[in-house]
Amino acid sequence: MRHAVAAAFVLLLAGFSTPTLRAELREPATSVASLAPAAAAEVTSVGPGVHPRVELDATRNMIERFPDPAVLRVGDTYYAYATRQGPLNIQVVTSKDLVYWSEPRNALPAVPDWAQVRTWAPAVVQRGTTFVMWYTTRDRASARQCISVATAADPLGPFIDRSSAPAICQVDRGGSIDPEVFVDADGASYLHWKSEDNALGQPTSLWAARLNADATVAGRSEEHTSELQSLAYLVCRLLLEK
Repeated sequence: MRHAVAAAFVLLLAGFSTPTLRAELREPATSVASLAPAAAAEVTSVGPGVHPRVELDATRNMIERFPDPAVLRVGDTYYAYATRQGPLNIQVVTSKDLVYWSEPRNALPAVPDWAQVRTWAPAVVQRGTTFVMWYTTRDRASARQCISVATAADPLGPFIDRSSAPAICQVDRGGSIDPEVFVDADGASYLHWKSEDNALGQPTSLWAARLNADATVAGRSEEHTSELQSLAYLVCRLLLEK
């Protein structure tokens, strides 16, 4: 769930709020490249013991280049997934402590023939030994963002999308984006997403549908007609999940 992401990145940034670091950041500016040339502007992953300013630079790069994140815990490892960056259709990184993260790799090497590579906002859930990714991509036929689903045997991927058409594509509502999976206490899973009515100059709505047992097929959808009602509904669901 994306509320877990907020907590994860609060923890990620918490390490940079110490008095020592605040004092260092008030010192005259020093180039990160001069402190660690090999770890300068492109670094997104560091380990314990590096200079705080190099670590801060890496964290900023991670946040700027890792949009729409979602976090899944498998055993003692956290897997974070994010929107496309460069050649990586869906990014995935790992961490043991929610502070230090691996370099991104491509969790979704290819999209199906009906789709264009414009991949957004993944959400991953585990079902038995299978990992299910719901994500947004561009439908060639309608030129709208729609939602599809891919599966993998490993949380790092590769996730494979074998679909011949979008799973959810509300063309009359401007498209469908930003899927999120909620797993209830009884194990039932639900898909939430947004119709992109704003692309048509209309107020947007959030939607929900119960997923089948393996979380790969969405059932009948239900619209939450106002943004305020949608927000209240999701807040209640998230609170119930805790």
